[in-house]
Amino acid sequence: MLDGRHLSKDILAQKLEQIKIEPLDAFHVVVEDKKETLNDLSTSYRMSIIVKGKGKITTGNGNYYVKAGDLLIVAPNIIYTSSSNSDETLETYSVRFTMATNECVKEFVSMTSNREVLIFNDIITVYHLDMVEAVFALVQKNDPSAYFFIKTILNQALGLIVYNAGKVTTNKVLSKSKTRSSEYIVMKCSDYMASNPSLNITVEDLCKLCGVSQSYLYKSFMSILGMSTKAFITSTKLKAAEDGLLLTDKSVTEIALENGYPNTYQFSNIFKKAHGISPTEYRKSQRAL
Repeated sequence: MLDGRHLSKDILAQKLEQIKIEPLDAFHVVVEDKKETLNDLSTSYRMSIIVKGKGKITTGNGNYYVKAGDLLIVAPNIIYTSSSNSDETLETYSVRFTMATNECVKEFVSMTSNREVLIFNDIITVYHLDMVEAVFALVQKNDPSAYFFIKTILNQALGLIVYNAGKVTTNKVLSKSKTRSSEYIVMKCSDYMASNPSLNITVEDLCKLCGVSQSYLYKSFMSILGMSTKAFITSTKLKAAEDGLLLTDKSVTEIALENGYPNTYQFSNIFKKAHGISPTEYRKSQRAL
């Protein structure tokens, strides 16, 4: 006879239920020995699992040391680079994700103390690594089950974060320096666009926001992200629109208006120029994978 036991929800389970996350995309990053990636900036959260090597994550506020087995969370609108500081390759599997509701965002921010970078040392086991590598193999094959398994990994990682909330690394900042002027400007623009997605934001608007000339703003974006201000605006709006096409059933018109395009015609033209197909065709092709 089985001796069953009733299971009740503890405070950790209750916290997990309050945070619903949606994966946006997944990617595999390899940094060769003693090399550095280009500046990266995302308007969404990014979770990275370090699967091989050791190195550092550099932001305007300092350097964060990471190694295989660590779990890393980078907040939105943070400019950073990854580099290997040894003779071995730094290898990571990363997922960009968003929250289902504003309430989820508030709970997650509260849980993570609103830090720009969180590092949990040695919480990724061999079991986790094997599972992550298997799931990312599905991603590479465009397997339709990849979304489900990526979301499962995110939820497991979230559980590890909640369970290990008191073990977040705070002493791995090797050096601190003031955020450079150009980085501050780029992050300010990114944050403004993320907070006002429905506005038809122009280069002139961002110049007024930062109190700088167009040429200075252009130089800031080129030095930090390697793209012009106009290209940044376009890519940011298109990325948000892509997420809307894939993650919601909203009409193309709704998505266009929500992302600062004055009409569907302009949105469709810009989208087709970037992807070679219309928004509707993009949605159908991606969902068919």
